[in-house]
Amino acid sequence: MNKIYCVGVGPGDPELLTLKAHKLIRNASQIAYFRKRNSTGRARKTIEKTLQKKKVYEYPMEYPLTTEVDFQTDEYKKTLDDFYIKCCAEIKFLLEKDDLIIISEGDPLFYGSFVHLYEKLKKDTPVIFVPGITAMSGSWTNAKIPIAMGDASISIIMGIQDEKDIIKSLKSSQTAVIMKIGTHLKKVASALKKTNNFNRAIIVEKATMIDEKIIPLKNYNEKRAPYFSIILIPYETQK
Repeated sequence: MNKIYCVGVGPGDPELLTLKAHKLIRNASQIAYFRKRNSTGRARKTIEKTLQKKKVYEYPMEYPLTTEVDFQTDEYKKTLDDFYIKCCAEIKFLLEKDDLIIISEGDPLFYGSFVHLYEKLKKDTPVIFVPGITAMSGSWTNAKIPIAMGDASISIIMGIQDEKDIIKSLKSSQTAVIMKIGTHLKKVASALKKTNNFNRAIIVEKATMIDEKIIPLKNYNEKRAPYFSIILIPYETQK
């Protein structure tokens, strides 16, 4: 039976593809990937040079909606579930022809969209995962920040959470990574100030890409950040 290879392609820099990912993509006869409407998709852009001019069948899985409907509503959940069911049906059809490479931003099992499909496919479809470098790893590497050392605890926090939950997580850890900022920047900044973390926070836009920006949050003048921006709370060396 043909297999799905869900391949992590990293945070955006094509040179951060692993050798295994590069080999699978170069040898692929068909690939699939998620993208927003009217866009190429970050994962697809990342592998452009890897694919070169080889003839590969492409199946773009285009989200029916993104932020225009609240993600907590029944409408959002139903629309996305119908979309995932449709994607699974098409994937099974493609598997009748050959193996399918599904590319994923960052690492597939770290907030990856493919997990929603995996839950529906795993009972009767063989899936192999190939790990990828995450955006948060690319962020602290390019910012030259030791995010954790020794026995320091670290929290990975979503900016879409309630402020009280962000504060709770910040208080329980010595370092942190806050993801999915977007329109939640003001709330996140407030939580950082209330936990005395604001002055050491670093914000990273478009990690590892050509137009990457790394700025101390206290010097960041935007009212909102790109959705996929990351805020780092680095390890604080004891003086």
